[in-house]
Amino acid sequence: MIKKNIYTILLMFLCGSCSNTDDKINKYIESHCSFNGTDLCYIDIKDVLKIDYDKMYLFGETTMANEISKVIGIPYNNDKYISDSKYRIILLKDNKIVYEDDYYQKYTYFFSLANRIEENFYCALYTTSIFGVEKVGDNNRFTYILTIVEDNVFD
Repeated sequence: MIKKNIYTILLMFLCGSCSNTDDKINKYIESHCSFNGTDLCYIDIKDVLKIDYDKMYLFGETTMANEISKVIGIPYNNDKYISDSKYRIILLKDNKIVYEDDYYQKYTYFFSLANRIEENFYCALYTTSIFGVEKVGDNNRFTYILTIVEDNVFD
């Protein structure tokens, strides 16, 4: 009983520290992915965030606004610091920012790091919105891992 209460308190703390994007992705995964008898579930980030976009950028902690501007190719005026262990997700549609948010992924999930596009700071570009989700760990302590799914996987 005590052990169960500790896990509940820890889960409440982690969820309370989640940003909006964290919360949306976690709720979507939990309501759409059963992980019963299968190792992989597929989600579409456009459905999760209810936003249409062409490109998704992921910037790591301490990335500066001028570095973001250089990568996305348009002025970026948000000087809000990307704090430790957080990432900033920026969605573009027709070269305009349609969504941005910081999220804490250390204990919850992480996007595949295969699409890194910058050497001096962490930045990844995703042109697909479909991701495979794998649940790693047990029910008491687990991580969701989101990996890129090629566009033709559903053809």
